[in-house]
Amino acid sequence: MKTDDRKVRYNEEGIFNRLSDILEDNISTYRDSNGKKGTLLEIAGIKGDFTEFKNTLTDQIEDKKTRINEMLERITDKEERYYKQFAQLETAMNNMNSQSSWLASQLGMSQG
Repeated sequence: MKTDDRKVRYNEEGIFNRLSDILEDNISTYRDSNGKKGTLLEIAGIKGDFTEFKNTLTDQIEDKKTRINEMLERITDKEERYYKQFAQLETAMNNMNSQSSWLASQLGMSQG
C-alpha cells in the first residue's frame, strides 16, 4: 500500500485496521514496493530466506566476532612481548647477581 493510500486509510478506518497496518509494516514476510520486508525481519531475519543469514543481527554478530578476534590477537602479541621482556629482565638480573658476587668475592679477598 502506498504512503498516500495509507494516510487516507489511517484517517478513515478503525483501530484494528491501523494495528493491522503496523503489524504488516513490522513483520510482513513479503517485499513492499521498495523491496523491503517487515522491519523485524530485516533486523532478525526469517528461516528459509536469505535474511536468515544476512540481516542486521547477524551482521552485528559477525562484526563483534571480528573485533573479538582482533582483540585476542593484540592480547596474544602483548603477552608474548611481556614474556620476552621478563626473560630479558631475568637475564639482566642474573648477570647483575653474578657481577655482585664476583665483586663481593674480590673485595672480600683483598681485605683478608
